[in-house]
Amino acid sequence: MRDLDTLVHTTDTVTAYRDEMEDALGGLLVPSAFGLKPYGTPLMNTLKGLSHFTGDRYLKEGNGGERELYWRLAGSETKIPLESLDPWRIEQDGETVCNILGPVAQLGAYMNRSITGVRKKDERKLTGLENVVMPNGKISDIPKEYREQFFAFVEQAEKVKQARQKLGLTALKAHLLADLETRDWAVKLAQGEHDGLFRLFTGKQ
Repeated sequence: MRDLDTLVHTTDTVTAYRDEMEDALGGLLVPSAFGLKPYGTPLMNTLKGLSHFTGDRYLKEGNGGERELYWRLAGSETKIPLESLDPWRIEQDGETVCNILGPVAQLGAYMNRSITGVRKKDERKLTGLENVVMPNGKISDIPKEYREQFFAFVEQAEKVKQARQKLGLTALKAHLLADLETRDWAVKLAQGEHDGLFRLFTGKQ
C-alpha cells in the first residue's frame, strides 16, 4: 500500500484535510484528498470538461436545500444516488477505526475513474469488488437498496465508452492518457511527491 485516497464530503477546498492526514501519517503513506465539485453552470461545466481526464462527483444544491449528485467525465454526466456517499464503518474491537465507501460505490468509482476506461492497474481491484458485490455474477446478488447506484454507474461508464469510440476530443484524450500510463516517467510524475504536477488532470489535492 503506497497511498491513501480520501473523499471529503464538501465542495470547499480540501487541502487542509490532506495536510492533516500528511502530519498524522508521518510519511508512511502518501495522502490525497478529493472533494465534491460544485455543479456550476452549463457553460462552466463544458469548459472544465475540456481539461478533465478523470471522473468526479458534482454536487448540485438548490435554493430550497435540495441536493443532487452527479458523476461527470469528459462532458458525459449521470445523476447518481446521494446514498452512494454513505460510509461503511470499519470496526475493530468494537470501535470504528475508519470509514470507507460502500462496495457498490467503490466499484462504480473504479468503473468511471478514467477517460480510458478501467485502468490496467485497477483490474484486479475491480474484479475483487465485483466478486464481493455479485458473488454469483448476477444483478440479483446486489441488495435492492444498492441497485440504483450500480445501474447509474454502469450508465455513466457506457456514456464515456460510446464517446471514446467516436472521433473527437474524448477519444483523443483517452488515447493520450493511455499512452502516458505506459511510460514510467509519466507514472512517477503522477505519484508521490510530484502529485501536484498532474492535479489539473487527476483532481487530487
